[in-house]
Amino acid sequence: MTRMTKVSLALASVLAATGVQAATINYDFDYPLSTTEIGHTGTLGLFDSSLGTLTGATLTLNGEALFSYSGENVAAQTQSASITSSTTLSWSSSLGALTPYLTDLLLSATSGTQSYAVGETKNFGPIADADSAINDLGSILGALQANGGGDFTLSCSSL
Repeated sequence: MTRMTKVSLALASVLAATGVQAATINYDFDYPLSTTEIGHTGTLGLFDSSLGTLTGATLTLNGEALFSYSGENVAAQTQSASITSSTTLSWSSSLGALTPYLTDLLLSATSGTQSYAVGETKNFGPIADADSAINDLGSILGALQANGGGDFTLSCSSL
């Protein structure tokens, strides 16, 4: 069974330096499809509070998997079976305030019910699945900024 998983993360910060000026700053990183099990860590920036007032932030977690798998009937008679291949992407961060927003993503692919003759093997894939979670971080803006900026890490692992 081969599973390849892609991880993308983005943090968008919206600031207002004055009442009429606003800008959007994006921090993001991603990893190409990689054979599981994965354990990736990336760095995102904290908003530099000396530039103005942070008025909003959004964290988007994206995951994609590409599944290839097979099933063999080793019984003494014809069998019906459905095969599911799945992976869960779990997140963690060096910024503890993010913990409640780090939603697991469950990615899967299924063969559907198949009839297998005695000794028959069937191969499936590649089949892709993707999911994302978008989180409004408005309630933790204080944790997302520092005078002079800075960084924090986000990590993703697969199961």
